[in-house]
Amino acid sequence: MYTPTEFQAHLLRAVQNLAFDTAQKRNHNRITPIQAAQIDIVDSAGAQIEAAALAIGIPRPWVDYARIAGGQGQRWHPRQQMLSGRHATRSELLTAHTARIRELQKMAATAAAYPPRMGAGPDAVAKVRQVLGITWQRAGAIGHALALTRDERHQCWQPGPQQWSAAVAAAVNTLDDTALAARWEAMHTSDFTPLAMPIMVLQGAGITHDDIARQLPLSPDQMVEHAAIALFGAPEPRSLDTTIAGTSRTRGGGLIATAIDAAALTTPSGAAGEFDATTTAPPGPGSEPADIGPEP
Repeated sequence: MYTPTEFQAHLLRAVQNLAFDTAQKRNHNRITPIQAAQIDIVDSAGAQIEAAALAIGIPRPWVDYARIAGGQGQRWHPRQQMLSGRHATRSELLTAHTARIRELQKMAATAAAYPPRMGAGPDAVAKVRQVLGITWQRAGAIGHALALTRDERHQCWQPGPQQWSAAVAAAVNTLDDTALAARWEAMHTSDFTPLAMPIMVLQGAGITHDDIARQLPLSPDQMVEHAAIALFGAPEPRSLDTTIAGTSRTRGGGLIATAIDAAALTTPSGAAGEFDATTTAPPGPGSEPADIGPEP
């Protein structure tokens, strides 16, 4: 049996308590259509939290157990132990994080390329920039949880000899209008609540905005500017908010608060930081295949 570190326990607790809460609501005999839609959104948030847990190296059997136990009516309890499960190797985690960073860079290139090429209103541009900002914070929080070294951060940001902005600009330039529109639409239609939940959990575990920013050499707006220069030779104006605070202005803001309450993600006083984000070293490996999981 293994006792999860405090940081691992924070994420597992979120998975288990969200599963518990949604199961209790589903078992209620009178669920309104609005409540059913809210449950679906919280389910999606739970899936995003699971993906973040896998991304920092928590074994999939632990994540699966937390979800199943919650669904069967068991809330997370302190000092909960887990069966053995093989942890992903450092190389596997870094490979997955490199892919995560490259996807973030592609999103920045899409945000730079679509408006001048296809046309987009200010509301749509603001929504896409906010989605980019949330994704940026998620990547930075995961990088901090992985305790990346300076060399590892550089390798994940630019794994090859070509400048990242030139690489993603070249890729975007190969897309026809239909393919570019599909990428833009995927960002524009993303639901804030599921995307934001892993960040809220990781911040509750003690990760700060400064911790996140140290993991990435450019802000979201700066990434779009660099991609625009690679695409068009001129910087794209940066004037839009891309911070997580923007989610409070969306229809999902209240659902985030509801989900946090359901998962008991804050300390008794309501302050973040119940767990120490530096205690991320995993226990010894077991025998199961590692599964760092895809991003939902």
